[in-house]
Amino acid sequence: MTWLGWAVMGASLYFVALRLNSEWQTIRHWRPDGLAIGVMAAGCIGYAFACLFLASAWHSLLKGLGVSGLRWSIPVGVFAQSQIGKYLPGNFFHVVGRQIMGRQFGISHNVLAASTLYEFVGLVAAATTVAIPTALSFGLLQKQNYPSYFWPFALLAILILLVARHLTKNRWPHLLNGQVAIALFQAYLNYLLFFIIAGLLLVALGTLFDSRALEPVPAFHLVGIFALSWLAGFLTPGAPSGLGVRESVIVLGLQHLSPDAPAALIAMLLRVMTISGDMLFFFLGGSLIPVSQKQFQ
Repeated sequence: MTWLGWAVMGASLYFVALRLNSEWQTIRHWRPDGLAIGVMAAGCIGYAFACLFLASAWHSLLKGLGVSGLRWSIPVGVFAQSQIGKYLPGNFFHVVGRQIMGRQFGISHNVLAASTLYEFVGLVAAATTVAIPTALSFGLLQKQNYPSYFWPFALLAILILLVARHLTKNRWPHLLNGQVAIALFQAYLNYLLFFIIAGLLLVALGTLFDSRALEPVPAFHLVGIFALSWLAGFLTPGAPSGLGVRESVIVLGLQHLSPDAPAALIAMLLRVMTISGDMLFFFLGGSLIPVSQKQFQ
């Protein structure tokens, strides 16, 4: 699975490189002015702010799973300090880091593993919700296209159900109660806010270029393209933070909506904004708590 993911990432990077080459004249003559620098800086801050909703969702899941007395700053700090691990090859070290750091505050491995499972479900559900209008406009949900994506998602859903059944059978019967359902819904709402805020960064980047290129494109379509790109990167095993995969989906989406838009350049600038935002969140969010300090004995 990991080798397959790396192959997809490599092919995606090659596709984006080809698109960058075709846009070279535009890129060569583009010079960031004060507006561009301001948008990039604001986008960095905006993405760091959006990451707060991811951390808040994880906090809600932990509370729903029975972790009491946990200050909001602790899961935010742990989430921020571990989240940077997604950029390492394999795209799973952020989960491992959260598991290790969570134990320093007395949270059981079972609860941490369960929160990861529900986080996966909530993120995929929220990204799909935001992406549906754009997918409809692209014709991805037309009846004749069902076989191309139905079976992978059906198998994924079956796998999630089997894992959830295994985790909840005998050992964790409390994982399917009403409290967890409420927590999962709260997390889902936080994930929706994350995708909307992060997707608006793509809208902001569109203002830096010829307005005629992206003028006819509704903002919600650009937000949907971001959600689609995130979903594709998230479901590609081994790709660090969806590297290459997200950019290729953004390029394809912008090409479909506006062929004249500098799609590859916009995708690269968005990656710069998200990496910078993750770093800002790492330093600011991670400073909320000293990781060595144990809240639970």
